[in-house]
Amino acid sequence: MKESNKIKTCIVCEKEKKEGLYLYTAFICHECEREMVETEPESPKYAEFVKKLSKIRKPPVFS
Repeated sequence: MKESNKIKTCIVCEKEKKEGLYLYTAFICHECEREMVETEPESPKYAEFVKKLSKIRKPPVFS
């Protein structure tokens, strides 16, 4: 089943988007992904990204 048509909320910009990627259970839109990759670590925006991404937790694996 293709999920690209479903609207999801980006964990970074908190806007609803159709396309992006999942990091564990968190959705990140393509625009935020691109901005994160291009941001220098010295930039104040970098610290904001780290803060938002630190909320992502690895889901437990049940076997």
